Amino acid sequence: MEVKKTMENKTKNKDAVLWDYHQTENVAHLIPAYIRQDMLYRKVAKRIDGGKVIEIGFGDGYLLSKLSNKYECYGADISDKNIEKTKKILKEKASLSLVGTDGRLPFEDNYFDAFIASEVLEHMSDEELQKTIYEVQRVLMPGGYAFVTVPAEENLKNNECFCPNCKSRFHKWGHKQRWDKEIIKKTFNNFKIIDISEYYNRFVGTNKLENIMGRIMQTIQTTINYFLKFPNKIYRNRNFVIVLKNRK
Repeated sequence: MEVKKTMENKTKNKDAVLWDYHQTENVAHLIPAYIRQDMLYRKVAKRIDGGKVIEIGFGDGYLLSKLSNKYECYGADISDKNIEKTKKILKEKASLSLVGTDGRLPFEDNYFDAFIASEVLEHMSDEELQKTIYEVQRVLMPGGYAFVTVPAEENLKNNECFCPNCKSRFHKWGHKQRWDKEIIKKTFNNFKIIDISEYYNRFVGTNKLENIMGRIMQTIQTTINYFLKFPNKIYRNRNFVIVLKNRK
């Protein structure tokens, strides 16, 4: 597996430090995401038969590993520690790159058939988000697809923490963006929006019975909210799944 560095990161930003921890030490939260990533795999396979695929913020490489059986895979992340760790897991299944502080992806224009960002864009500042969207359009082929998931209608204030040592307030997962359907349409107005759907995260248990109950509760939540449109305060643990097509 090849590891590329776009530029020297002599001083890491706080996000990189946060994800060094969450992706190399606090890794238990990555396992429930496998179900969402399985769903994304099916969406990619439905739209694209083969070619080059890139995922940014790839976690432990679970989705890239699945995709590598059908696609030429690449990953980009801001955590050099996670790249080194995931390299050992994936071996030769994907080429991984470190994203520099300028946010530029180290690839030529029109290079990829598909781009994936699952639970990544909500962590970006306005400036970082704008740069990333530009990069998505730049590296995607004309007619290429982008697959994105973000938290649905999150109340950022509700997930705010306070540190008694430094007196700082911050989101417990580092979220900086709130997403609803209007914001999605405005943010991705240079893309053709193929679909915006909702996905309910399912509880992952430690045994077969707990997993069956998790599937039942996920189905009930999805069905009830589809027909009754209950407010977000009742069902918070859901995401938007966005499929985009590059217009350029």
